[in-house]
Amino acid sequence: MCFLLIREATKNFEMSIRMKAASHLPNMIEIPPPSFRLTPYGEVDATGLDRFQQHFDTSQQLHLVDRLDRCLADIGGTAALRDELLRLHAMSMTPVLTPTSRVSPKLDCRQQQNGGQQRQQDSGTDPAKQQAP
Repeated sequence: MCFLLIREATKNFEMSIRMKAASHLPNMIEIPPPSFRLTPYGEVDATGLDRFQQHFDTSQQLHLVDRLDRCLADIGGTAALRDELLRLHAMSMTPVLTPTSRVSPKLDCRQQQNGGQQRQQDSGTDPAKQQAP
């Protein structure tokens, strides 16, 4: 009989502790359920996406595109940019390949590159095995 009383008292005590803990639990931590939104780039956190949409300024990217357009117009477009980069490469390779000769800056960059390759072949060096500095 004494054993049954102890067991019943223990059950009542455990139940009262659980009820007290459950009543305090919602006040301690309130975590909202996760919410996701599907975008063309996958699922993203909805709250983070809302914050991003409210505070991100895409006009900065458009200003960069405008500046790039102006730069390309100044040098003559993307083809001219490519040619200028090739010319710059040829100019930088000239002292490496022929430090004592003079090359006219008016030469076409392709002629300078071909001339550099010809000088490499004449000197016996293999351009494919040459390492960049």
